[in-house]
Amino acid sequence: MRDASFLPTAEGYDRWSDFYDTEGNPLLDLDEVIVRELLPDPRGLRVLDLGCGTGRHLGRFLDAGARVVGLDFSAGMLTTMHPALFLRDVQAHYVDRDSGREVRFESHPHQVGVFVLAALRAGLTILDIREDTPSRELAATNPRLEKFLGWPMLLALLLKRPRDAA
Repeated sequence: MRDASFLPTAEGYDRWSDFYDTEGNPLLDLDEVIVRELLPDPRGLRVLDLGCGTGRHLGRFLDAGARVVGLDFSAGMLTTMHPALFLRDVQAHYVDRDSGREVRFESHPHQVGVFVLAALRAGLTILDIREDTPSRELAATNPRLEKFLGWPMLLALLLKRPRDAA
């Protein structure tokens, strides 16, 4: 393990946001597949991307004609991983481009039930819950995914306000 620095959560994600989308992060490959499956045609919808990270999905939603709001506690982003990855001692980190040091930041392993209960208590209807693992085909496109085969990496909830019923 390389020498690591530790930062507060928001500061760590803010610093990482400058190059997060371009560094080959394996979670992004899985995230792209799942978001397109959950919301293939956002045309005419009101979309809230909670924990939108760098906002990379927002442009696609806007281009498709959705009204979009992206929220994140970090000015740069929030990348949250599936809680199962904490069982493998995996936490968000990156290598600082200037110093070459690994940078880690505070992570809070919330269980899936915390997200589900928060949605229900907010009066939302859960349309889908995805706890996806990378496929071998996806891992072939990004070798960094290989070590996560069989482990859920991404938690995604598709939610709807009851008054938005179709």
